[in-house]
Amino acid sequence: MSFLRSSLWAALVVIVRSLTSILISREIARNFLPAHFAVFSHFQNLLSIFLTVPTDGINRGLVKYFSDLNSDGIIRKKIIVGSLILNLFVFLFAVICILIFNDYISKLFFQDGKPSWFFLLFLALLLQTLNYYALSFLLAKQQLKTYFWVNVCGSVIGMFLVVYIVNLKIFSLALIATAIGPSLLFFVGFVLIIKEDLLKVKFSPVKDFKVLKDLGGFILMALSVVIFGRVTDFFVREYSLSVFGFHQTGLWQSVVKFSEYYFAAFTSILGMVYYPKISAVVNFPEQLRDHIRSVIKTLIPIILPGLVSVYFLREYILLVFFDEKFLPASSLFSFQVIGDFFKMTSYMLGVVLVAQARIRLFIFVQAVSALMYIVLIYISSLYWGVEGLVIANTIRFFLYFILICILFRKILWK
Repeated sequence: MSFLRSSLWAALVVIVRSLTSILISREIARNFLPAHFAVFSHFQNLLSIFLTVPTDGINRGLVKYFSDLNSDGIIRKKIIVGSLILNLFVFLFAVICILIFNDYISKLFFQDGKPSWFFLLFLALLLQTLNYYALSFLLAKQQLKTYFWVNVCGSVIGMFLVVYIVNLKIFSLALIATAIGPSLLFFVGFVLIIKEDLLKVKFSPVKDFKVLKDLGGFILMALSVVIFGRVTDFFVREYSLSVFGFHQTGLWQSVVKFSEYYFAAFTSILGMVYYPKISAVVNFPEQLRDHIRSVIKTLIPIILPGLVSVYFLREYILLVFFDEKFLPASSLFSFQVIGDFFKMTSYMLGVVLVAQARIRLFIFVQAVSALMYIVLIYISSLYWGVEGLVIANTIRFFLYFILICILFRKILWK
């Protein structure tokens, strides 16, 4: 099956996710001020800090080892159970962190200080953790049709919930709704797992240490993404809020948010189709090289004109996807789309590091990228103000693109 044909169900999932996400952000933008939109983006970043290890670490390892043709049934079952245990440990760690920093979180996101907000936040994190875990199992089994319908129903139900609450004008509750809404159908995925009898296998963390160790490599890589990606973005936004204020940061975040729409679509398709295939052939150099080159040749002619279109339609995009209050942000699009081109191109190669489980190299690359970004943010913002934030992002991913091309020069040019 070709990459494009196998991407059909993945593309449909991405379309539904993207549309619901766009409608949610649009409702936030139209019912609240740009300053609120900055807080909304900050809240989503906070959630991603706690959810990245499960989604990009534990569950990605699940997909890799479950997809491995050399793994027997017992090992696959132990991966399923072991990854569930690790997901729940991460959730408990997130709860502890939120309790420790509850004053900061209350002040920024839940200004009325109701304890019920924190209970709902914990519930949202638990549902999202379980939902991503169940969906990863479906990916590992390559049950993309089922994956599609679970995503569609969950996303649509979640969207209607968010839209209803946003129109009540209760901002704190709207934030919680954006977190809890998409995961309301998590139990469907669990029903499918139970039908496979995969949770009945006995799992001993001591005897089956190798299973946890295999997943541990992916956890370390995901932690590097959290520290050098999500946490870095969080502090950059904190810096912007303190230097440029909530209004200017909200304008900048509208551009970043639209960028995240198509980048999320891009990475979702690669995660559902490209990554499992890469994991399956990672030990076969010729097949690996042919598949990577084929995908790059397929996607670059789609990415480039798409980004050019985004630039020329930037004012229309701000009006349709956000609100006329966000039109001053149109000047930020030029550097954003240039940076996104290098970011998306680099991602196609960077994901191979994950499939190869080259942990030290992956962490090193992430650390270098984050350090460059922080330095560039400080320098660029001094010279160009808010526009310096997108300029720094562009330079960062251009340098990252150069680095990743050097690392994979044999695959690209041999």
